[in-house]
Amino acid sequence: MSSNSNSSNSSAPSTPTSSSTPSGKFTWCVGIDFGTRTSVVASALPATTAKAAIGIDVNDVSNRATPSVVALSDGLRLTGEHAMNQGDGYISHLASALEDPIACSKRFECGWETKLGPVDHADRQGVELTPTQATAIYLKNLRSYASCDDAEVPDIMAIAVPDGYSDEAVEKLVEAAALATPNHHLVVLDHNLAIANAYKHKESEAKLQEAGLVLFVDVGYSHATATVVSYPEGKIVATETTKAVGVFEYIRTICDLVRDQHGAVKLCTRRGRRLLAAAEKALKQLSMLADTTLELECFTEDDGDVRLALTRSKFEDAAKSITAAIQDTVARVVGAAGGSLGRVELVGGGSRIPCVREAIAKAANVPSDQLGAGLDGSSCVAAGAAAVAVDVARGDTVEGIKKDVQLTDDMVDSKERELEEWMQDVHDKEVSNDDKQSATSRLLAKNAFETYIYTVRDWMNGDKEGLLPKDKIAPRLDKEELWFEDGQYAEVPVSTEQYQDRLKALEGFVQSEGEAFFKAREEDRQKAEKELEERAAQEKGNEKEDHDYRKMPASERLRMAAKNKEEGNVVFKAGNLQDAVSRYARAMQHLNKAFDMSPEQQAEHDSIALSCHLNTAQCYIKMAAKESDKEKAERAWEKAVDAAKDAVKIKDGSAKAHYRLAFALDHLGKFDEGLTSAKRARHLAPEDKEIVRLESRLQTQIERQNAKAKKMYKKMFA
Repeated sequence: MSSNSNSSNSSAPSTPTSSSTPSGKFTWCVGIDFGTRTSVVASALPATTAKAAIGIDVNDVSNRATPSVVALSDGLRLTGEHAMNQGDGYISHLASALEDPIACSKRFECGWETKLGPVDHADRQGVELTPTQATAIYLKNLRSYASCDDAEVPDIMAIAVPDGYSDEAVEKLVEAAALATPNHHLVVLDHNLAIANAYKHKESEAKLQEAGLVLFVDVGYSHATATVVSYPEGKIVATETTKAVGVFEYIRTICDLVRDQHGAVKLCTRRGRRLLAAAEKALKQLSMLADTTLELECFTEDDGDVRLALTRSKFEDAAKSITAAIQDTVARVVGAAGGSLGRVELVGGGSRIPCVREAIAKAANVPSDQLGAGLDGSSCVAAGAAAVAVDVARGDTVEGIKKDVQLTDDMVDSKERELEEWMQDVHDKEVSNDDKQSATSRLLAKNAFETYIYTVRDWMNGDKEGLLPKDKIAPRLDKEELWFEDGQYAEVPVSTEQYQDRLKALEGFVQSEGEAFFKAREEDRQKAEKELEERAAQEKGNEKEDHDYRKMPASERLRMAAKNKEEGNVVFKAGNLQDAVSRYARAMQHLNKAFDMSPEQQAEHDSIALSCHLNTAQCYIKMAAKESDKEKAERAWEKAVDAAKDAVKIKDGSAKAHYRLAFALDHLGKFDEGLTSAKRARHLAPEDKEIVRLESRLQTQIERQNAKAKKMYKKMFA
């Protein structure tokens, strides 16, 4: 396993001071977390205050994270979610691909090797995209998501790259940025510098004074980094990155357990992508539960089903070398830093894996319940990059930046510029008959039609009783698939309406011919729901006996509690709110009977309890919003308040708990109390726009209330 280490005083986030551009206009600053799997965008406007307001932006499908994928299809240049559905003709894992495409393709089992293509695109044959050109397309779209499109001066764009990024990869990124957004001011920095700045931007000066040495452990999708930062000055005193270890390795470990039993399958294929998704789901479940089952229908070469029972202990044993690498990295950084740690902060999805948390706690020599999660792992890197951009805009010195350059057009090869301009022109012509939303709608309609064909084929493969007449449905599917493929080469592109009408007709045909199949599916669904209810009722009856004499180990109580919580989530999604509340309550009954727990079990106990209280609060919020009877609605809001307060008691650092408490208090007219909770939520998640809006609303309500009172007093004493 390769690693990059550095235990010198490599970087220090500076303290912002107010300034503006020479023209007197403030410059919009954009921060980008450029990741192997996904990227996130943040934007900020330097102000006259010490800390600028930083917001996390959403993409064109309202998601914060945009998959690092680019595809060419029907003359369109697709990125993110829109590129994910392409069977081929795409390039993925862009941050890693830009650094070393061959190693990236091998590690993540990609369908491409060193570039995308050659492919036919519009009226050109043999079009090829290098990772640099694909990254340029991707960055151009990311920049468009930043909420500063109306900026009157060129912005400063700070891109945070994976730790340990090579100098050669940085130069390729500069070239891609120049190709995408010429005339911009570009800053490139490591993830760890962005995280250090995000923490400094988030915390008050007093807390930074108290913090001392803070250890940040970032276990991301493609790498693991440990960094010790000295506050309040924000000096990085030790850091090390293990580039071949990340969450992906844990997911692949589960994939390998399946492949060992059912044969090799490459992860870039349709079957492989299904396996990857199922393995990731299993990893999430094993992070909460002691065991789970990975299921894949019609997965093997002969359309057989896969059902693999997994336990946390079995998984941890299979992944022990990965965990050991992370533990060793953290231990070396802690040793190199010297001194006593004031805090340990976890960042990245891998920090939710129990064995990873345990390994970090052991390496840092702190109890696992003292591992902090004060930074939003999904957005703190982008926010930290934006904070660095703000410092640069103000003219402050920021040590540790990898690159600070003004992008110019002459940084780009003329052939690459010609290809970029041609592809942009083709793309614009494709969407010129309507806006980009119509192009997106057409793509979604196209994907929906193709997906339905594969879905029906899967139904037929799994139809053991023969309720779907293959002799009638299979020929129709072949006909529709042929029409679909012909449409890819038609001179006049198939319209959104044509895809939708064709899909509607096909759905009607399958529903009619397979009436018995769909009736059986509905009966199975109702039967499963009934069994779930009966099992819950049986457990409820058994719990009365538990109170009298049955004593169960804590592990079993936690398992049953987690099971009830998951059942609550299922019925919640189905809209059965009262049933969901009951299941969350049963989960809490099991938790209340769990005794003699280890620190790890206590952490699991608190995690399940927090989820139950948060979800219960959300159930009552939804009930109250739907209730037309004022008194019933008020009772539901009060129950939401109680549940949210219970969540706060378990974890005062939960922004979601404080937000839901403030939201419910607002609807009860308790504006002062609600404002206190909203401020606490904003302190925990300053970039959350919903929290900011709620705080503003509560402040306005209080001002109106005070104005009315003042007016009333004037009348009383006039």
